[in-house]
Amino acid sequence: MQSDLITTKQAAALIGYHPVYLTKLVRDGIIPGYKCGQWRISKSELLAFIAAGSNQGVNPKKGN
Repeated sequence: MQSDLITTKQAAALIGYHPVYLTKLVRDGIIPGYKCGQWRISKSELLAFIAAGSNQGVNPKKGN
């Protein structure tokens, strides 16, 4: 899995969220992430999370 880890900036670009907002979602436990000096996200876990519809109610334009 370690080779699967990407930065929050890379993850944000992948799914279209602002990096600061994506980091907040990771810190809040909404999106799974790992603290390794800076936050890292498993690309496969992120894509599975999105595919499962687990982001319902998370609207980057509303900020919730």
